[in-house]
Amino acid sequence: MAMEFLIRGIEEFDEPGVFMAFEETAQELTANVASLGFDLTTLVAQKKLRLDYVHVDRSEIEETGEYDLEGLFIRLGYAIDSIGAKRVVLDTIESLFSGLSNEAILRAELRRLFRWLKDKGVTAIITA
Repeated sequence: MAMEFLIRGIEEFDEPGVFMAFEETAQELTANVASLGFDLTTLVAQKKLRLDYVHVDRSEIEETGEYDLEGLFIRLGYAIDSIGAKRVVLDTIESLFSGLSNEAILRAELRRLFRWLKDKGVTAIITA
């Protein structure tokens, strides 16, 4: 559903999109949605779609101090700006918080993420 949201935005409304994945690589995504008739390789080459895979390994996460999503904002901001994206998908967001035990920080960072996306002027689907 999330990929279709991006593809339809590109094809029907000329709205470029960013798909940021935390579980599947760009190659895996491309292969998986090809069966639905989506040619992601062409859309990426036309700079209408940006695929970004963020590797998060739970065994490498250690809570040592303040947790924030600033690095994600920088990376996502670059992806949005590089193609003028109007639509964004983050799939799946819980991967970012898998090693975080403090629920208050988690909720605060999610609120900050939603505000940041709104301020960027994009429409977003965030799966969890």
